[in-house]
Amino acid sequence: MNTKLSTIFLITTAFLLIAGQSAAFLEEVYLPESAETGTPVEVGIWGFLPDPCWILQGVTTATGDLVATIEITIFYDNPDGAACPQVIVPYETFPTLVFDEPGEWMVRIIELSIRPDFPDQEVVMEFLLPVTGQVSVDRATFTAVKVLYR
Repeated sequence: MNTKLSTIFLITTAFLLIAGQSAAFLEEVYLPESAETGTPVEVGIWGFLPDPCWILQGVTTATGDLVATIEITIFYDNPDGAACPQVIVPYETFPTLVFDEPGEWMVRIIELSIRPDFPDQEVVMEFLLPVTGQVSVDRATFTAVKVLYR
């Protein structure tokens, strides 16, 4: 019985040590089943930071060419080198996307973890999201004119 407890303790300790030096953990993403052009869509993202020395530094979004990208930047902030308690810290963010054309959009979520003394780490999740709606008049006119001049 002591051997079992020792093994579990060693595995848990190893996991915590590795987690303290690694990226955050992107846990869950909420996307609606579909979206409409021009209508803001809120994306729910939940995850865990390996310890309190990691901070959610920022969230950026970009859309274009039927790809929407959400980048979450996690930064290790411990300038004094003090020991960080091995406690996971939950995080959540709710970025908004607006789609400018209908179609099957790839929603790419990138969690980038930056620690000065380790290589950057990325976790990527991708989802397909059908977007319905009208093509804007300006875009349709531009496309028609472009076709006429070919």
